[in-house]
Amino acid sequence: MDNSFVAWFLAALVLSWAMGAYNRLVRLRAKGLSAFAELEQVLRKQMALISIHFLEDAVVAGEAPEVWHRLLVSTKSVVTALKVAHSQPLNEVATRGLKEGIEASVLCWQQLVALPPNVVDSFLPPGFQLQWAQFESQVERARSEFNQSVLDYNEAKNQFPANVLAKIFGFKSAQPI
Repeated sequence: MDNSFVAWFLAALVLSWAMGAYNRLVRLRAKGLSAFAELEQVLRKQMALISIHFLEDAVVAGEAPEVWHRLLVSTKSVVTALKVAHSQPLNEVATRGLKEGIEASVLCWQQLVALPPNVVDSFLPPGFQLQWAQFESQVERARSEFNQSVLDYNEAKNQFPANVLAKIFGFKSAQPI
């Protein structure tokens, strides 16, 4: 009877631990998904800012600096990457394109505002730079929160014994953006 009690106690202990570890992985994964939803919302607003203020016809007509063309292309790549990443926000392959698109749009923006002030002022509407800067800080904050969520999830997933459960239930590593 003593051996039976010890066996049942150990089985209950292992089951309790497994449920706790599984719940922790699920909770951290949900936190990452929530952080991605916030990032996605801010990015969509930032990308819409360009389409609200500018018509592609003016760009096609050659009225805009070359860097503006590159900013439009990077904006479209961010929107396309958001569509891909939306269905699998913690998938490394799905978020790689989004990371590259964000970095390209940041670089293009920096190049655009580095142009001579008379060119920038003649092309950008009043207040646009301020609006863009506000969105940039919101994107950076949301991106930072997402990346921290991903790091917390990956760290928990890779710790023993949670990594055993992660393999059993198919939890995969996520990629920071």
